[in-house]
Order: sequence, then C-alpha cells, then structure tokens
Amino acid sequence: MTDHKARKADARVLAQAENISYTSALRQVTSTTGTSGTARPPVL
Repeated sequence: MTDHKARKADARVLAQAENISYTSALRQVTSTTGTSGTARPPVL
C-alpha cells in the first residue's frame, strides 16, 4: 500500500521536474530568439 503511494508521489515529482525543465527551455528559447533568431521552439 505504501509502495503504491510512493510510486504515485514519484510520478508527480517527475511530472513537476519535466514541467519545470520545459518552461525553462521555453524561456531560454524566447530569450535567445530575440537576439539570434536561430533557436527553434521545442517540439511537442
């Protein structure tokens, strides 16, 4: 029972980490596109 709860929490943390990395990548892309314009947005 506790193992299932831990797995659910792990999945939530993983999703949060992915979301954070995606938003930071998006921010990097938007900041670099303003200067160079060579940066491409991440493919979904």
